[in-house]
Amino acid sequence: MTEDIEATKIVVAKALIRDDEGRFLVLRESEGRDKHTSGKWEIPGGRLKVGEDRYEAARREVKEELNIDVKDPQDVVRIEVESDHLVSCYIVAFGGFQGEPEIRLDEKHSEHRWVTADEFMELDWHSDAGYDIVPMKHLDDYLDRNNVY
Repeated sequence: MTEDIEATKIVVAKALIRDDEGRFLVLRESEGRDKHTSGKWEIPGGRLKVGEDRYEAARREVKEELNIDVKDPQDVVRIEVESDHLVSCYIVAFGGFQGEPEIRLDEKHSEHRWVTADEFMELDWHSDAGYDIVPMKHLDDYLDRNNVY
């Protein structure tokens, strides 16, 4: 069984992006894309490509999805979720932007918001691959470690 799961393992990097006011950037999945994720909230990110590390993948995904350049990566958490396949999900926090961000959403997303930590916890999260677990379970620890409150 382990060999079967390992053969279908997916590795993703998600980006936790905070602005100067301590708010977090979240994205709403476009309607009609997938019955499980349509209209749900998520943080930017996606699968690692061959040869990429989690920081490179998170940066690339943020650039592709939002057209912004982020800097100062820091690990928040890594979790593994088992469903039809094993998903290893890295959450990488970015401490700022290169230049002024002009967010331009890709076709996968219909909306973006900057939300407080409390608002972050209340969103209807994209639960595919356990992405909702990561923000809910680890955001407080990250905020405490970085004196965000």
